[in-house]
Amino acid sequence: MSRYIFVVNSNKIEIREGNQTLGRSPDNGLSISEPSLSSKHLLISRFQDHIEIVDLNSSNGTFINNGKIPPLTSVRISDGDKLLLGKLNLEYKIESDFKNKFKETAKNLIPEFANMRKDVTIFAKFDPKQFMALSETTVKEAKDLALIQQTTKRLGFLYSFGQKIGSILDIKELFHHILTDIFDLFIEADRAIVFLMKDGQMKPEIFMKGGKEYPIEQATYSKTIVSMATEEKHGFVASDLGSGHDIDRSKSIVMLNLQCTMIVPFIVDNEIFGLLQLDSTKKINAFTEDDLKMLSGISNQVAINIKNKLLIDEMNSQAKIKNSLERYLGPKMVNHLIDNKINLDQKGEERFVTVLFSDIRGFTNMSEKLKPTQIIEILTIYFSKMTDIIFTFDGFIDKFIGDAIFTIFGIPLYQEHHTDSAIQSAIEMQKGLVKINEEIFEPLGIKVNVGIGINTGNVVYGNIASMERPEVTVLGDTVNVSSRLCSLAGGGEIYISEGVRKNLKGNYQMESLGSTSLKGKDEKVTVYSVKY
Repeated sequence: MSRYIFVVNSNKIEIREGNQTLGRSPDNGLSISEPSLSSKHLLISRFQDHIEIVDLNSSNGTFINNGKIPPLTSVRISDGDKLLLGKLNLEYKIESDFKNKFKETAKNLIPEFANMRKDVTIFAKFDPKQFMALSETTVKEAKDLALIQQTTKRLGFLYSFGQKIGSILDIKELFHHILTDIFDLFIEADRAIVFLMKDGQMKPEIFMKGGKEYPIEQATYSKTIVSMATEEKHGFVASDLGSGHDIDRSKSIVMLNLQCTMIVPFIVDNEIFGLLQLDSTKKINAFTEDDLKMLSGISNQVAINIKNKLLIDEMNSQAKIKNSLERYLGPKMVNHLIDNKINLDQKGEERFVTVLFSDIRGFTNMSEKLKPTQIIEILTIYFSKMTDIIFTFDGFIDKFIGDAIFTIFGIPLYQEHHTDSAIQSAIEMQKGLVKINEEIFEPLGIKVNVGIGINTGNVVYGNIASMERPEVTVLGDTVNVSSRLCSLAGGGEIYISEGVRKNLKGNYQMESLGSTSLKGKDEKVTVYSVKY
């Protein structure tokens, strides 16, 4: 029996059957304490004859033999492949004691395999257990040429099935691919129904008669048979259904004139995803134990593919959510959120934070002279550069308001020196704007100038909005003062309040502008201009 293993620092890790994830989180099937790994870095699927991996949109990527594989795409790996996950090196190995002996057995049993290319390994194409069961109980006992030909056809199917199955991740396409050949493999079958588990119930998904697909509404079936296979989680053959010897006669069985049924579940790690049922109205003993073994072998691989599809769908969904969150939180904070180090489900609490407002000066006049497509292009370049800088200092972008950016430092991730982070971010934003003006905007006859206002103080932080559309934000006078300071600041200027100056830990060049009245404030506010 082959062993599929990963070699890590001379240690061998055997890959178990079915699906498992690899990453630094303890809840992975393979948990490895390596900081460069994502919490869930890799999905590993062991099929009957090979291993496939899927990079789960990891931060540092997955490389096979120095080539990076695309995320959320199933890739088959080969014996001797070198894998690099972040800084973790793995080598994939297949260990076997009877590979050559098995190949010789296959050649003797089926002459057509004797002339196959030397680089094709029969052993690696289908489950040896299934092959030995079929050869011992069927080929050796074959009395006529027709049975030998049928057996050869099944083995040929298994040979090609292992190659094709891994690349099909669309569930309906997968079943159509399988059912096309089912009626050739099981010549006594005249009906096939595929069931999938949906919302805790087994529902018919595809119905075929005589190799032709029919509307699913026409798929009459025995709920007794389906319930037995679902509850017991194993396949069986039920024969002589017309007399009710195996299963109580139900109206559906009588109406369909069913003589024999074979049904197998799609199961991975004791989780059932669906069923495949074949019916015969021709013969009482239409299906044999060997038929059940054959169909069970097919269903095992199908189950893994279904599991992979569901996992990849889930990862795609998570990737979309992550990409959306990164627009406001940045990659670092999103990773903290995923690792449950940040809770965005706040009901409303008071927090001491630093608020930064930035706004483009003269944007309305500039917009009147430009085409809409040019405005979008300018804002895209500007916002992209500014958000990169804000995320570098762990700022949380509350929202974009036209051409303005409303940012908070100190939430949702706690920062001991959030006021310094805000000042440093503002300085880098102004410096970064000088650079993109010189390199991009000025050659086009455009110059973008931005004013920035910063204030610090207590705010109410939490989910504030309707039940249908909750929004994490902050409210309070601290926000209003920051916005007013931004309005006072000219292009290239950074204005801060007295509270900001007192809360700073680092040394910064600044000039006092004296006290000024702000809209909505009874008391005057002392304002400082930060130099850079």
